[in-house]
Amino acid sequence: MPDAGGGGDTNVASLKCTASANCTTGQVCCIQNTAAGASSECKASCGGGEEQLCDPNAPDGGGCPQSDPCSNDGVGDFGLPKTFGICGGG
Repeated sequence: MPDAGGGGDTNVASLKCTASANCTTGQVCCIQNTAAGASSECKASCGGGEEQLCDPNAPDGGGCPQSDPCSNDGVGDFGLPKTFGICGGG
């Protein structure tokens, strides 16, 4: 996860969840870019401009639908390292 630093960096991730496993049943972890950096939260579904975060190492496919498997392709768009994943690879 990017270092919060405190040195005035305006591109810092603020993650309330990192995968659907962090959310209550029936919710997914959605990430979006904001002016302050990427932020994530649990929701019933992800909307426009959001992607579903997932765990690329999870045995259940990270909570993604089979049609959009978990991949670490595209996580750099949110300033995240390749240890994170998004459904469909962004």
